[in-house]
Amino acid sequence: TKELDYDGATMALTGAHSITTSAGDLTLNPASNVHIGAGTSSGKLTVNGALEVAVGFNTFLTDTAAIAAGIGGGIGFGGLYTGTTVTSFAFIQGIKENATDANFDGAIRLVTRRTSPSGFNEVIRISSLSNVGLATTSFGTGATFNLALGGGATTPVIGAATADLVHLAGVDAA
Repeated sequence: TKELDYDGATMALTGAHSITTSAGDLTLNPASNVHIGAGTSSGKLTVNGALEVAVGFNTFLTDTAAIAAGIGGGIGFGGLYTGTTVTSFAFIQGIKENATDANFDGAIRLVTRRTSPSGFNEVIRISSLSNVGLATTSFGTGATFNLALGGGATTPVIGAATADLVHLAGVDAA
């Protein structure tokens, strides 16, 4: 094993060599794969580690923007859309639902992209109250539904509570 000192200049990885931290928990290999944790790499980015039971995940993406509704970490998905030009197609984002300090109500949203009309469109949102919105960010309007199966009675977005409830509400486009 050879030592590698980095002095702030450009560092190049050539040949069949890998760079690994002394603890062995971060590796960059010649195939441009990044591996974090124990085990072997299974793609461009591999994160191996025990699930943090207290929070329920082992990878954390965060947004450092000032407190506001709609901020939060996300994962984007994309690829080539013409020739060698890369674009984003969709993303998943966890967001803060309000701008209130010390309030951590959060939602998750799934966003897709269209060519015409151009732009990103939120297609699904699950709120901190477990409401699910389809093609709407305003619960109680549009194609909003609350689904509870398996014996737990809940109060739907619109209507009365019943056990094993499936409640759909929408606006007919016709």
